[in-house]
Amino acid sequence: MWSSRLRAVCWTASCLLLGLVVAPGCSASDGGEESARGALGKACDASDDCPGDLFCNYDSSDYVAHRQCSSACSNTDQCKSEFGPDSFCVGAGVCVKACHSDSECPSKSRCGTSGWCEREGKGSGNPYCSGTPDPCDTLGHDDCARTLGCEPTGACAGAPPACPGFSQVPCENKPGCHWVYSNSSCAGTPAPCSTYTTETTCVAQTGCHFNGSCAGAPLVTRCEDEVAGLCEYTAGCTLVE
Repeated sequence: MWSSRLRAVCWTASCLLLGLVVAPGCSASDGGEESARGALGKACDASDDCPGDLFCNYDSSDYVAHRQCSSACSNTDQCKSEFGPDSFCVGAGVCVKACHSDSECPSKSRCGTSGWCEREGKGSGNPYCSGTPDPCDTLGHDDCARTLGCEPTGACAGAPPACPGFSQVPCENKPGCHWVYSNSSCAGTPAPCSTYTTETTCVAQTGCHFNGSCAGAPLVTRCEDEVAGLCEYTAGCTLVE
């Protein structure tokens, strides 16, 4: 027992020596301070919540590492040298904590599809994507156009009026028709509605209408799997504050 106490005393004394290299196993701190390496990706509200040189990153547009302790970077080597192999630099220019499962991530974050601990989803304290993606074939033109994975399609149908029914100006502006000055009449054969491939050009033609549809499939099957910054690009998903 005395030998155990003696070792403890000697270890403590070696840690307190000034002007000498800190002994292995000792810390320059009191042992209660959080290391910057271990706090990468930690949830925060202000930079005071982050130890060392880490800062509380804010990104209220794309929500990349939003309100998480991080450090600026221009390449992954910078992150690895400061935070170890389980880190890398993302396009937003900040270091993030790499992961394979949620259990490797700090509280209020989860292992995202990009392989790093993201502060997102229910209970994160950050806005998150919620709802159920709408199938592409149920969407109108505008929702289809903004939803990732969906593509507006359709065809122009109908029957344009015959050329002789037009006066001079409409006749000259109608594809397939031409104005005959010798007898002041409109002649020719109007272009069929199927000629027009876009909704705008189709509906501009008398007698034509556009049968629109939406093809494809949303890129996400659950809104909760979509990152907050892309939530608006999936019909049926909404950003929950």
